[in-house]
Amino acid sequence: MSFAEQLSRLQAFLDADELHEEALDYVAAHGYLTALAICPDQVPDREWIDALFAEPPHYRSDAEREEIENTLIHLKAHISRQLAGEEEPELPCDLDLGEEPDDSDLRGWCIGFMEGVFLREAVWFEDAEDEVSELLLPIMVGSGLFDEQQEFAEIARDRDLVDSMIDQIPELLTALFLLCQAPEEKPALLKPRHCLCQPGPSPGCRQDPHMPRDIQPSRHRSVRYLLLSIGWLSVALGVIGIFLPVLPTTPFLLLAAACFVRSSRRFYLWLVTHPHLGPWIRDYLEGQGIPLKGKIYALVLMWASISFSCYLVPMPWARVFMLSSAVLVSLYILKQKTLPNP
Repeated sequence: MSFAEQLSRLQAFLDADELHEEALDYVAAHGYLTALAICPDQVPDREWIDALFAEPPHYRSDAEREEIENTLIHLKAHISRQLAGEEEPELPCDLDLGEEPDDSDLRGWCIGFMEGVFLREAVWFEDAEDEVSELLLPIMVGSGLFDEQQEFAEIARDRDLVDSMIDQIPELLTALFLLCQAPEEKPALLKPRHCLCQPGPSPGCRQDPHMPRDIQPSRHRSVRYLLLSIGWLSVALGVIGIFLPVLPTTPFLLLAAACFVRSSRRFYLWLVTHPHLGPWIRDYLEGQGIPLKGKIYALVLMWASISFSCYLVPMPWARVFMLSSAVLVSLYILKQKTLPNP
């Protein structure tokens, strides 16, 4: 039996009316398993399976019980692989609370996720309370479990704000997974810069300091692969440019960052936090803009270097690539807010 068929049978079982009224349906169970996949503590299978059903369900046979429980375990492992991969995790429902939030599948998914958090609540907030709280906020808002608290009630009244927060959930799941399961990524996640619920910088928030919030990865796999290819080629040329003056390092690394931000969150964070490559472009990516003098200096040097490189390199394809890179990086620099010269 294929995994898709197993999931269909699991969904039919979880959505059946015969289960306890507090048992999680399929969508809520997916949220629940997502939380368990992220949780810093490994919850024993027997414990979380029993909690999911609230009380032991009435199986038709031991074989059915084994099938359902194994499918739940495999689904949890599948979600873990998605979270660890390059693509954003997929939810089994639309990212929309609709006109009646209490009846939406997304609300059920968020409630299921929070049920998973409640299994080991203290562990979630043990090492990075502020960061986890910030990242969990959209899911907490989506669950409706906290609407009686004033701050959540105020957020719930602003529909545009709620929609904006809900749209961030797939990205935030990856951030939570990295925060809880990949310690080597933590330096890129723990420095405050932007608040999830407020535009602009916020000293009190603990959001990824390098990942632009207004740019989302492309949803088309072919586009992501193309951008990844261009990004890694740009990284290679940028590294060569560190040792060969004929190739400009900063423009190529900026082009790589622009490609990665639309194709792979992990590679983008790797680049901008790299101890040797990051400093070449971090000044352009951090803060709220670039001084006018800095823009002029960067553009003049870049075009002078690109022109000299095109003169030395006879291959037409190389010239086209370098000129295209220069145009894209120039547009990126010009789009940044211009700050007064210090």
